[in-house]
Amino acid sequence: MKYFFIDIDNTLTKFLRSVSDENLKALSYVLNHGDQVVLCSGRSSASCENIKKTIEEYAKKQMKYGIFSNGGYIVDFSTNQITTNLIPNDTVWKIYDYVKKNKYGLLAYTPETNEQTAVYSMKTWYKLVLFMNKKIDLWKIKDNSILDAYKLIIYSIPLSHRLPKLIEWINTNFSTELSVIRTHKYVIEVNKKGINKAFGINYVKQKEGTIETISIGDSRNDIPSFEATDNSFAVNTKNPVIIKKAKNHIRKFKNSVAKVIKKVYGLEDDYKF
Repeated sequence: MKYFFIDIDNTLTKFLRSVSDENLKALSYVLNHGDQVVLCSGRSSASCENIKKTIEEYAKKQMKYGIFSNGGYIVDFSTNQITTNLIPNDTVWKIYDYVKKNKYGLLAYTPETNEQTAVYSMKTWYKLVLFMNKKIDLWKIKDNSILDAYKLIIYSIPLSHRLPKLIEWINTNFSTELSVIRTHKYVIEVNKKGINKAFGINYVKQKEGTIETISIGDSRNDIPSFEATDNSFAVNTKNPVIIKKAKNHIRKFKNSVAKVIKKVYGLEDDYKF
């Protein structure tokens, strides 16, 4: 049985857009072939719900697992079992204090906001952040709130040269507690130590036993996925570090997930799903 672990942004979809018809047909082919699709994303589960619903309604089949917040939040949809890997409250607040003092931006994927992203931001032209997420004034809730988090995103826009200092500070002070990945020129993602997409994939492998695993992604946070699966495809990227870590590279930037699925099933490029 094949399990496809698929990143969302810039892999399955263009950022903030829906799944293309061709990719949707390909995912339906997988599910109706008796295999499985697992959304394997840095996003929260709440922000992936519409994509999951679209795929399932089109295929008329159910997806069994979802890996969200880079492995910080894993769902077995067949049993509604949820596995969480939280960054502790006191660690989150220490990072918050540093972020506030040094004028970075912070997004925290938390249970308190039903997995919607809590935002702390200095005045910034990064309108996308403010558009996508509910803005919460963390100053007002700090004294009496618990802020465990599945994942943190910290950004410095437009001053990307400040991120190495931040990464050094986190690695120096939380080397045994946290993992840091720089996923964008302006952005780092922070998870509990040892928690990444590979953790989620290994969770599924332990539950399911012998399965054939395929990962598809475009970013540095997909590298653990590439390392944890039998086959891997870097798509929609020209980054040599990411390409080198995957077993395959698909140069096609449109409907690349469908292209991968054709390759895995031995279908011709002109095959119509």
